[in-house]
Amino acid sequence: MSSITEAEQDKFLRFIEQSEELAQHENHLHQNPYDVSAWIRYMDSVDDLIDSDKQRDPSSKAATSSTLIGQDPDLATLLKLRDWIGRRAVSLLPRSYKLWKHHWEFVLQGNRRQTQERSQMKDSDVQIIFFSDQMVLLCFERCLWTLSAYPRVWLEYFAFIKDHPGCMSVTTGRRTMNRALESLPVIQHGKLWSSILEWIHAPDQQLLEQQSPSQGDDGEETTTTTESTMIAAAATVSPGHEHQWIIPLESRVRLLRRYCQFNPLYKSDFAEFLIRHKRWGEAAVQYQQLLNLTASAAANNNNLESSGSRDAYWQAFSDLCTQHPDEVEEAGVTWEPILRAVLRSERQKKESSSTTATTDGSTSSLLEGMLWTQLADSWIRRGSFEIARSVYEEGLQTVKTVRDFSVLYDAYLEFEEGLLEAATLALEEEQTGEDTEGKGDSAPGGRDDFDILLGETANSTVADMELALARAEHLTSRRALLLNAVVLRQNPCSVSDWLQRADLYLDLDLAGQATNALEEALLSTSKAAHRCVNGRPLQMVLKLAQIYEESLNDLGKAQSLFDRICRKFEYNFMKAEDMAECWAAWVELMLRHEEWDEALSLARQSIAPGAGPKKLNLTKSVRLWDLLLDLEESLGTVQTTKDAYRRVMEIKAATVQHVLNCASFLTDRQYFEESFAAYEKGIELFAFPHVGAKVLWKWYLTAFTNRYQGTKVERTRELFQRCLDDCPAEDSAEFFLMNGEYEEAYGFAKRSMSVYQAMCRKLPMSEKLLAYKLFIAKTTLYLGAAATRDIFQEAIDVLKDQEAALICLDFARMETTLQELERARAIYTYGAQMADPRRLPEYWKGWNEFEIAHGNEETFREMLRVKRSVEAVFSTINYNASGLNEQLDTLTDEQAMQLIADQEGVEHQPSSSASSHLVQSNITGFVPSTSFVGVNNKRSAKAANLHEIEARVAQLRKVTTSQLPLQENEGSEGAEVAIGENDEEINIDDIDAEIEEAAASGYIPNEDDKATTKEHHINSDDDDDHKKSTT
Repeated sequence: MSSITEAEQDKFLRFIEQSEELAQHENHLHQNPYDVSAWIRYMDSVDDLIDSDKQRDPSSKAATSSTLIGQDPDLATLLKLRDWIGRRAVSLLPRSYKLWKHHWEFVLQGNRRQTQERSQMKDSDVQIIFFSDQMVLLCFERCLWTLSAYPRVWLEYFAFIKDHPGCMSVTTGRRTMNRALESLPVIQHGKLWSSILEWIHAPDQQLLEQQSPSQGDDGEETTTTTESTMIAAAATVSPGHEHQWIIPLESRVRLLRRYCQFNPLYKSDFAEFLIRHKRWGEAAVQYQQLLNLTASAAANNNNLESSGSRDAYWQAFSDLCTQHPDEVEEAGVTWEPILRAVLRSERQKKESSSTTATTDGSTSSLLEGMLWTQLADSWIRRGSFEIARSVYEEGLQTVKTVRDFSVLYDAYLEFEEGLLEAATLALEEEQTGEDTEGKGDSAPGGRDDFDILLGETANSTVADMELALARAEHLTSRRALLLNAVVLRQNPCSVSDWLQRADLYLDLDLAGQATNALEEALLSTSKAAHRCVNGRPLQMVLKLAQIYEESLNDLGKAQSLFDRICRKFEYNFMKAEDMAECWAAWVELMLRHEEWDEALSLARQSIAPGAGPKKLNLTKSVRLWDLLLDLEESLGTVQTTKDAYRRVMEIKAATVQHVLNCASFLTDRQYFEESFAAYEKGIELFAFPHVGAKVLWKWYLTAFTNRYQGTKVERTRELFQRCLDDCPAEDSAEFFLMNGEYEEAYGFAKRSMSVYQAMCRKLPMSEKLLAYKLFIAKTTLYLGAAATRDIFQEAIDVLKDQEAALICLDFARMETTLQELERARAIYTYGAQMADPRRLPEYWKGWNEFEIAHGNEETFREMLRVKRSVEAVFSTINYNASGLNEQLDTLTDEQAMQLIADQEGVEHQPSSSASSHLVQSNITGFVPSTSFVGVNNKRSAKAANLHEIEARVAQLRKVTTSQLPLQENEGSEGAEVAIGENDEEINIDDIDAEIEEAAASGYIPNEDDKATTKEHHINSDDDDDHKKSTT
């Protein structure tokens, strides 16, 4: 809109005078021209009039259109009046933000309405009168003369420019944005750059809106956003958009460069923008700067972005440099030196610290193998295949992880296979061309000689194919070696990997390479022998010597190796055993080549002082002494052998086997006394309780007795006595037996019995039973059965209850063989207290057989009564159910009685004295065990020995026999057999059933004066039973 003329101003004043409301505002402002609120109310009143005037015509768009093109003079006057009032207000108050905001919003609103109406009308009908783009621009420019420090003004200005392409030139727009950045402080630039970036990227957004993605030849969606394509697209714009912003790419790039100075992290988006527009070199520069920025920030502990973002930058940077190496190099980015520097710093960092976190923005989690692959790929794209191959080889010799190796090796193999495929295709094409040429021209010499000399021939193509095939096969065959090298770079102290490397070379018939690998292994682990894992360093030395000897047939190098290891100490072994094995391997090497004197000399040198380093003492090495003693016996003299054995015993490096070998060596050569002296020296070195002392004494005693037999009896007895005095009880049984056999063969029976008696007393409790049985057997053999009674008595007193019961069983059987039936019965009665029927059923079976064979009804009844009493006593003991091997817990008397009552199906009446009576009562013929009565002695005072038991049994038999006739007519059914007042009741019916069964079998003899009926035996009163119990 042009400036307001004086005629128009007069017209506006007349219009204001016609309106009372506007006249009031005008008068008020005439008095207070600097009242901002008054000016705002004035402009709002005019706006209300404009809105009310528009609403007069109900026709929507036609009425509105006519007003804007000037067919309604009242509305046109109001619009001009509104603009004139706004100009007057901002002229008087040019620094009032509110007035300017009201003014430019009015202008922008009118411009938007005009734009909408123009899009709905034909171009011939539109006459631009109000609110053109230039009017809006002038409005903002006038505002910025005084309000240039307000970011909001600039933002509104930029928004209008972006939405109205063509309102100004690109250069003017760029300069306007430059003025805005210069006017505002840096802290407020971030508010402006968002609008500037929208304007910069507007061409791309408009193009994406107008063009859908097109399908390329390969089926992928492709979008072309180059400058020429945007210009072509702008020629076919839709109605209502006469112009589109066509910003030159260079202008956009420069603006984005300036923004990157403000926000360095935007370089990644800037690089993507450059990649979209195929400016590869500059994109690589931006990525390089971004990586430098993140590296410096990480060094200052200012993590601008995470390590994952840095890895993404590296990946994008390497992809650019790989896919477009020429453009990147032209832009000044030296890709290969950068990559090598990064890899070098990464390796140094890994060597100095075990942590994998990076502090300089380097490739913390990126595959190192991937970077090497990309570097080689960049040379492949340039056509430098040999350089690419050298890069692959260098990478394979550098990476330290199996993952990186796999990536790099697969890429290398794919590269070689590609060359092989290309050579094969070239050969096929050449053969096809020759066939075609032969058909067209059959005359020889179809090609010129000069072409043949300079061009490629079929032979050269075949050679290229064969060379490519050989390279691929060579790479495949080296995979195991290359992988082994990667593992060794991870841990150079892995012995098993070095040995595997040597074996791989040997499989390829490369013995020289195997020796070089092992030499390198010894050199690299010499100062770090303590860090060797997965094997011993000795294995590498032995393997290297084996290769020299077997694969290379070079004895001199093998000797030189052992000389460097054993004499010059080139390898620092941590253990003396390893150095000793090296000496032994050297000696065995000489023996295999029949260098006897040299082998013996080396063996003697190996145990000499100074044979090893000061920290490794080889003078007491068992391995070397074994070897030396064997060689002395085989190659040396008798005197040198004796000296060697004497020396090893003096320095206390001998073993039990050395002593035995020395004694055997001297015995074989008739040096008997010296062999016995060797035994004595060995016994002094390995005294009891050493495990070798038993072996030495056994061999010593055997050799001595075999040598002298019965000639030096006293000396032999002295040796046995010395041995038995020092020998522990658990190891003395064998020596007692040897002593006893010797006395039986060359001494007296009495002395042999004393030896066996001492054995029974010294052996541990677990072996005493067998010892006593042997003692009893030997006594029976030499002195007779009667002489064993005291031994039996002693065994019963010493052994545990269960074992004592078994001895009682043997004792009773012995007495039975002597026809001492009363003594045997007394022994059975005495041993019954220790024989639990549940655990020793054989005891009661033996007593049962004895009574059947030699007893009568009364003795059989007495045996059953004792058995029942013993069962009642032992019922308080609960054993493990799996064989009754272990005692679990002890029941109380009350619990035991309740258990018996439950088993027999009767009701139990608890009694305070019932549980204790069973133990406290004195059962005739039964001696309670201390295990159950709780006394200190093994037997009770009433039955201290077997003689008392025999006397009591005889008295019991006499009284029972005399009283049987008196009881014949006094019995009654249901009588009880009781012993004592409160003794346990016995089921007579069960006893009679057992007796009848035994009588029917004919096992119980009938006595004429003692045969009675059932009533004679069971009918007895309490008084008679009490008398019997007392007797």
